[in-house]
Amino acid sequence: QWVQEGSRWYYYDASGSRASGWVVNSTFKTYGLQRYWLDTTTKALASSELVKASEAGYWAYATRYGYVVRGRYTEGGVTYLADNDGRLESPGWHVSSAYGQGLQRYYVDSTKHGCTDGYSADGYAHYTTSAGYVLRGHLTSGTVTYLADNDGRLATSEGWHVSTAYGQGLQRYYVTAASHGCVTGYSTAGWAHYTTPAGYVLRGHLTSGTVTYLADNDGRLATSEGWLVSSAYGQGLQRYYVTAAKHGCVTGYSTAGWAHYTTSEGYALRNAYIHTDGVLYRADNDAYLLAVSQCMDGIDIASYQSSMNTSGVSADFIIVKATQGTGYNNPYASSQLSGAVSAGKGVGLYHYAEGGDAVSEADHFVARARSLGVLGSAVLALDWEGGDNATFGSGSDVSWCSTFLNRVYQTTGVRALLYVSKAVTSEYNWSSVSSSYGLWVAQYADMDSHSGYQSDPWTDGNGYGSWSSPTIFQYSSTTYVSGYGSQVDVDKFYGDLSYWKYLAGAR
Repeated sequence: QWVQEGSRWYYYDASGSRASGWVVNSTFKTYGLQRYWLDTTTKALASSELVKASEAGYWAYATRYGYVVRGRYTEGGVTYLADNDGRLESPGWHVSSAYGQGLQRYYVDSTKHGCTDGYSADGYAHYTTSAGYVLRGHLTSGTVTYLADNDGRLATSEGWHVSTAYGQGLQRYYVTAASHGCVTGYSTAGWAHYTTPAGYVLRGHLTSGTVTYLADNDGRLATSEGWLVSSAYGQGLQRYYVTAAKHGCVTGYSTAGWAHYTTSEGYALRNAYIHTDGVLYRADNDAYLLAVSQCMDGIDIASYQSSMNTSGVSADFIIVKATQGTGYNNPYASSQLSGAVSAGKGVGLYHYAEGGDAVSEADHFVARARSLGVLGSAVLALDWEGGDNATFGSGSDVSWCSTFLNRVYQTTGVRALLYVSKAVTSEYNWSSVSSSYGLWVAQYADMDSHSGYQSDPWTDGNGYGSWSSPTIFQYSSTTYVSGYGSQVDVDKFYGDLSYWKYLAGAR
């Protein structure tokens, strides 16, 4: 029977003596019928160690569980291969399908009597995988990609290799002799190139961190400082600014060449807007950035303001309530919009959420926008506030709004704004919304009556949660503006009419 004494296990035979040498037994723990080696001196069970041929008659390996390897077993970065008697394969090359991995090539080294993970020059230069067999094809370990032919011979000669032999189609590789493979990253060896994490040399474009690398079909990187206009990098005709010190295009705002903004795809922003460092910019077709310092003043209205002459009221833009929940349509929305459109004002539509099914409410809003004929020319917004909203403040606020806004975007291509009070921006983590959708925020200094728009409305200065700044700021609901005799909600839009139209369109 088996007995544990201290940290060691012993086997006592029928006479009560400690056995030594080979024991074939099925009663040790739950391992079934296995072969064990008991040291001839200590008579203790061998564990995680080689069993010497001089003692056992052949080389074997005792696993951490005590029994001797039969078949394939990996421990400590070495894979041991043994027959059914536990006899380890002899040192050298072996091609076999006996170890449960199909027909593979193995190299057993004479020191470990197993297949040691990693690079080795024994036999010939090869790389043993963590599964024990020799690499054929390609394998990346850390920052080095190893390349091997069908016999497992590594490409180790310094220089260029163009081949289809490594399972990645026809690719260009640069092998570094010191690493025995292809080192990920920028290099000037051969010529300036960038080795991708897959091991082959970049052709086209690739972004790593904040740098986008550009390479021609031979893998030659564009590294000269300055502007580059090209369609050679798989992104259509684009304008790029290459920074020589970084060997590529650096994401973000820069004044090099001229003021421009490099997108995360590597090319310079054109014919679009960007908020950066709290400033709104517009990029023209040459990627030249101009700050949009002009702001527009406007109002938002609902059906109870049906008497308003929207063509004559003093407002650069008018946002009209279109829908609520899944059953309400503002019956005056068409006339309210048409007056504003005829006067050349910016127009918008908002949906008042009731907190029911978000997809159904979004579909109702989109259907109404289509029927009003302003989809694509009106800025869209979701009004998320209390009152008739059953979900507001429930903790599901973010997920509800995200579902609604995503649904609108999926069906129209338009990224609607989210309207909330300023306090709500800090009550939840809105990052899943702010990453794709702008903010229409409300905060009032007081509830007294005011006359006319304010150039610099008050805010508490405590930020806007996940948003760096609002797109529209509603700062009063009790202001009188020229052309209408009652108090209205007044808003400031941080941009010009061209930016308004940009937000209204699909993008």
